[in-house]
Amino acid sequence: MRPITEVRAGPVLIATILRTGNGRPATPVRYHVQWSEIAVRLGAPAIAPVRYRQEAEAMAVLWATSRLAHAPTVHLLPR
Repeated sequence: MRPITEVRAGPVLIATILRTGNGRPATPVRYHVQWSEIAVRLGAPAIAPVRYRQEAEAMAVLWATSRLAHAPTVHLLPR
């Protein structure tokens, strides 16, 4: 698992999007939303792995928008 992007609301880390798999038929690429401890305490839902990075980011941003006062932002992590 490798972190790809972070979702932040203000200075607070809300979620990290993790990439698994290598794209071959036996191990397809999937993206997981790993919630921060603060998000878990606020009731963040468990999300099944998804096929597209943008879909995982959208789910995390949607949850953060509905629960937090600050507008969430997505930050790409350096490779």
